[in-house]
Amino acid sequence: MGVRRLLVTLGCTLVLAACAADDPSGTASDPSPGPTPPPGAAEATLVALDLLPSEVQAAITDAATRFDVPESEVAVAGALKVVWSDGSLGCPEDGMMYTQALIDGYRLTLEVKGQRIEYHGADGQPPSLCED
Repeated sequence: MGVRRLLVTLGCTLVLAACAADDPSGTASDPSPGPTPPPGAAEATLVALDLLPSEVQAAITDAATRFDVPESEVAVAGALKVVWSDGSLGCPEDGMMYTQALIDGYRLTLEVKGQRIEYHGADGQPPSLCED
């Protein structure tokens, strides 16, 4: 039942984002790179995924520090609940050994200065930047 609710929520979010991107004048005068989700869409998705505000805030704070921008310039572009195939959480490093077990977690996509970056984490754990 939880997966079904997640899919419905994400579907609604995508529909709302598509509706917000419609240009009633029929002209494309805005050179922005893509549709902007309606206000609250990202927050609704995060709530539906049961991500803790501290997990999201940790990723935003880290990204702002790395890019030397205020936290207000870091946007949540996406969030997914995932089941990682091992302890690398989708970001294996050469020479490392990882727990070989399925791990419930999440993937956050942030946008900073026009770049998208991903943070991966296990449920209840702080996120880590995934550079690959």
